[in-house]
Amino acid sequence: MDAISLNAEPESQKIAILLHVIGKGYQEIYNTFNEVSSASTNEILAKFEAYFVHQRNITYECQKLFLLVQREGKFADDFITELLKQLRSFDYGSTNDSVSVDKLVRVA
Repeated sequence: MDAISLNAEPESQKIAILLHVIGKGYQEIYNTFNEVSSASTNEILAKFEAYFVHQRNITYECQKLFLLVQREGKFADDFITELLKQLRSFDYGSTNDSVSVDKLVRVA
């Protein structure tokens, strides 16, 4: 809100301006948020970010990992890099190493 010198204005005015600027469609999304009456502008923006951030599809990510195979003519290093990349996109926590070894053994 620096660009239009609203930093000194009350939060309620900042939120009113934000809602005016974003338009009716986004106001409807805003109306679905909980606990907005006492929220700051930054908290409202965080709620919008959480609303729009893509949620990972765990089933899809897991399936991608288990369908991953080393293609003919593809170097082992490239396959391992792809495997590790897929493991990072789906956090297996402390079992990452075990899953990596299992996948490599199945491919070999």
